[in-house]
Amino acid sequence: MSEKYEALRKALDAMAPCGSFHKSKSAVQIDETEDWPNIRVDVLANKLVAPVVARYITEAEPATIRALLADHDRLQAQVEQLRTEAKVASDRIQELGRFTKAQRGEIEGLRAVRVALDRLVAHIGMDGEIDANHPAVHEALNALNAIDSARAVREDGNGR
Repeated sequence: MSEKYEALRKALDAMAPCGSFHKSKSAVQIDETEDWPNIRVDVLANKLVAPVVARYITEAEPATIRALLADHDRLQAQVEQLRTEAKVASDRIQELGRFTKAQRGEIEGLRAVRVALDRLVAHIGMDGEIDANHPAVHEALNALNAIDSARAVREDGNGR
């Protein structure tokens, strides 16, 4: 389609010096300018079709087509801008998804630490001593390591 727009622009450039278009029954009058002669185009068709074609030619005069092309160019630029913004938004959504997943990992790790600490507290002796070899100690340390890993993933993935 861009070829058609280019061809239309070239045709418009060639018509640049022409005057205004006017319809008169089944004819189109193009006004004379310094660089353009007075032109009359008679539409040779039956009396029902000729005025319709003459009106079409008159309405499709160069200034109207230039305005339509300008609107097209403006809208095309907006489409490109929206595509760029959509890509940025999509990238940000993916980034937030990774961030959220990492946060969920941290939350799950904190829950595991709480469970392990609850188990550990239940096994503290009367003297307040904790058996370092107790499985709950290892569970708590493993859960803390999982939190650190999740946090590292989040920080690496989001630059935070």
